[in-house]
Amino acid sequence: AATYGQAADPRIGSETGSDTRTELYCNRRMGGFSLELDIRTILVGYVITDLVSTLVMVALWRQSRRRFAGAVYWVFDFALQTLALIMIAARGTIPDILSIAIANLMAMGGVLLGLLAVRSFLGKKFHLGINLFGLAVFFAIHCWFTFVQPNLAVRDLNLSITMVIYMTQCAWALLRPGSDDLGGGTRGVGLVFVAYVVTNVLRIAEFFWHGPRETNYLHSGLFNALVMLAYQMLFILLTYSLTLMFNRRLAAEVTFEEEKFSKAFHSAPYAVILSRMSDGKLLEVNRGFTRISGYAHEEAVGQTVFALRLWEHAGDRTAIVEELMRTGRVLGRVSRFRRKSGELLTASYSAERISVGGEDCLLSSIEDITGRIANEEHLRETTLYLENLLNHANAPIVVWDAGRRITTFNHAFERLTGQTFAEVVGQNLD
Repeated sequence: AATYGQAADPRIGSETGSDTRTELYCNRRMGGFSLELDIRTILVGYVITDLVSTLVMVALWRQSRRRFAGAVYWVFDFALQTLALIMIAARGTIPDILSIAIANLMAMGGVLLGLLAVRSFLGKKFHLGINLFGLAVFFAIHCWFTFVQPNLAVRDLNLSITMVIYMTQCAWALLRPGSDDLGGGTRGVGLVFVAYVVTNVLRIAEFFWHGPRETNYLHSGLFNALVMLAYQMLFILLTYSLTLMFNRRLAAEVTFEEEKFSKAFHSAPYAVILSRMSDGKLLEVNRGFTRISGYAHEEAVGQTVFALRLWEHAGDRTAIVEELMRTGRVLGRVSRFRRKSGELLTASYSAERISVGGEDCLLSSIEDITGRIANEEHLRETTLYLENLLNHANAPIVVWDAGRRITTFNHAFERLTGQTFAEVVGQNLD
């Protein structure tokens, strides 16, 4: 935000006195050339600019409120300063305490919210207490030189000094090394705040150079009219720079998320497939898929699972899709698939129904368990062989563990002792 005259944002200035004339021109003769600036017209244009910029910030907040901390502070910053400007424009129709003191307090509060928004966006600590104290001091000085000892020049000085303090903090936070590490485009916004600081420093210098002047802001001269125009341009630049900053940070985060997804997607040891639910078209496959299936990436993507004959039976996929339509996911389903070579494999299949670009898709994983199934079958056969060998032996045989607890025995031992399996297993050998 910016400030002009009496108001306390980077665009709003002070206005006192009882003159309620609707038109005033600041005329300066420069070698026969007459420059005329209608301050009230500038003020109306300012209000329109602020309203449009506030709507832009509302749109940015709606877009990024779940991603960026402090986005709502920008909305309140712009809204407060717009309302303050409207109150300044209503000078003469509302009490001076509202159009001067309260309007400036609201506008400076908006600037403070802007500083809070900057720190929140960057994830930096914010010393709210000392800045609130500075706001209280600003308001006290402003009230004193409005109602006790009216002095427009001192109010402008108070305003400019406070703005330099707040906006220097904003500029430093945005331009310091490391502030733009996430690609947030903070440099452009920081430079706008630097321009605000320079403009306020010029106003401070003008105070000491010019000395006392007209107590009504509308009569305060060409310099303040030009400052008002400069602030309006800077406010437009601020809105534009903030839009770029938000969008660049959003693009950087999307790129970061894509990189994380891509690394996780392609580094998985099993096959991961993104396919369209309606026709089985493969939209993306990972390196695990190419290793398990034998199809290269370019051979698979764009083809359908039916064209590649991935499923041993096409009806198996139809059954999976029907279950996904009902439940949304399938976990650990043992299914049979066909490699490029025609060899069949047994796999643990899991899938989840997701939406990509408004289309129903399947995010599927295929873990080759052919070897594990073969090992389990071999283990079952070995166990059965040993059990048969144990039970057909004529001599009593007892098996126990390291703790000397009986784990099993054969039929010969049962005939010898007359004890059942349930009575003996788990008993101590001693």
